Amino acid sequence: MALQTLSRYRTKNGNGIFLIETGTHSAADMFKAAQDGNNALTWILRVVGYMMMAIGLGMLFQPLVILSNILPFLGNIVGGGVMIFSGLIALVLSITTIAIAWIFYRPILGIILLSAAATALYLYFQAKGKRQASLG
Repeated sequence: MALQTLSRYRTKNGNGIFLIETGTHSAADMFKAAQDGNNALTWILRVVGYMMMAIGLGMLFQPLVILSNILPFLGNIVGGGVMIFSGLIALVLSITTIAIAWIFYRPILGIILLSAAATALYLYFQAKGKRQASLG
């Protein structure tokens, strides 16, 4: 027999949780759907945040691209370099931001992400140093 009423789910600490879905669903199904929706929204916001950071960094370096447009071929090269640089820096900064947010709730995962971001920066500066040493 299906339940034909709308009722509040009470948690162990007495708080009510309000989720509404059409049809007949168990509490476990509704919690699973709510968690899946939260996970999807979280990843969408992470990707949007990364894209906004990359675009912002690209706009910050846009004067270099404009100055290099004096020679058309140089403008394209600098523009591509700025785009790659902005994307990589935005990735490191996004990972760092996410890791700092996770340190409180998931310390091991947060520390692993911070280590990954630090390693990426270290490798970048190592490669930059080797490149400069080979040039001069």
